[in-house]
Amino acid sequence: MIRYIKKNLLVDLVLMSYVASIILFSYAEGKAYITKIVAAVLAVLFVYQGFIGGRKLAFTSEWLVVLLWILIAMVSMLFAIEPELSLSRIYTVIQVIPISFMLFSIIVWRDSTKPIWLAAILTTILVSILALKNPLAYSDYGRLRGTFNNANLFGMVLLVSVGGLLYFFSIYKSKLVKLLIIPVMIFLFYMITESGSRKALVMVIMVLGLYSYFIFRETAKKSIVGAMAIGVLSVSGLIGGIIYVQQSTHYDRIQRIITAIEKDDISKAGVSERGRLQLYAKGFEVVQRNPGIGVGLDNFRVLSGGGFGVKVGTYSHSNIIELMVGTGIIGFLLYYSMYVIIAMRLIRLRKRNLTDDERFHYLLIVTMFTTYVIYDFAMVSYHEKVSWLFLATYIAAVHMLEKKKRPRHVAPPIGGGKSPLAESTRFE
Repeated sequence: MIRYIKKNLLVDLVLMSYVASIILFSYAEGKAYITKIVAAVLAVLFVYQGFIGGRKLAFTSEWLVVLLWILIAMVSMLFAIEPELSLSRIYTVIQVIPISFMLFSIIVWRDSTKPIWLAAILTTILVSILALKNPLAYSDYGRLRGTFNNANLFGMVLLVSVGGLLYFFSIYKSKLVKLLIIPVMIFLFYMITESGSRKALVMVIMVLGLYSYFIFRETAKKSIVGAMAIGVLSVSGLIGGIIYVQQSTHYDRIQRIITAIEKDDISKAGVSERGRLQLYAKGFEVVQRNPGIGVGLDNFRVLSGGGFGVKVGTYSHSNIIELMVGTGIIGFLLYYSMYVIIAMRLIRLRKRNLTDDERFHYLLIVTMFTTYVIYDFAMVSYHEKVSWLFLATYIAAVHMLEKKKRPRHVAPPIGGGKSPLAESTRFE
């Protein structure tokens, strides 16, 4: 038993160190080597557990389609306008994805994603404190970006950390733990507003709303009074959050979009929003001219023509556009078939008999994966270490939930109707 605990402790330490190294150092100039060292340790652990320890490898279909996509990306490089740009990006991808598969495997063997969420939460809190203490060093254009190269990526990590906190809030019964989690969630919500990330702000409200609804529904089965109390607190929190956001530093970024939609006039939007729409239009134009296997990864910046300003840049700001332009329709369909596979697995899991902890884990993965997909519309993720860190975790979590052994049949209660067990373990 002690030996088992020691082994798990070592694995957890490696997993948490890898998460922390990505968040703290992988985007820091001159410090990326630290992440590479920790990744090497992760690789050693993978080899030891997989080949020496005799653990069974789970090469799921998600990884197969990603491998095929990499092959298409290599072929598209032959037709690239600037092959060196495509080669550089492929080089990044073939570093990030294999280590992500190793991470996936170790999580599956460990049979727990908790070390990932815990490390993400603790490291994100540390980064947030550093950013508040020295905002000039951790911000761009007045928006806090933490240790990342842009504020939207920081917003995504903050969002994931909030999701992890909600998961721990749900599975731990200790009132002390819950009381400690609440102020931390409020703090991270504040940091999201300071990042100025509209995507993260919209997504965190969606995630909090989904969790509140689920907890309300579960509580209502046991106590109407308790459910009403949760409902009142949730609605009050939502109203308070909206009022705070309206008073926050970067609310003008949201207001510009609201005004443009209300007036049906894109000129009411800011330079950033107008520039991105122009980039999207240019992207679709390039795809129409090169629909097969594209013009090579990262070559959109060559064709975008520039002229959109420093705040917009030359890349498309969309994973969807980047993949369609870089690897064509074939590469795009291959890459996003991975998302379809994950979604189909999650849909099938909805009908499984899950324990309370597993249900909350399922809810966490559904909400986080949904936000991940939505993020792809306005952020490039296919080569980002932090994006693959979380995507590999989501794939592992789904695989873990699928392999849990469950009764094939639950008898209905006497008198007909649904089984109480089936009713309590199925997501409606």
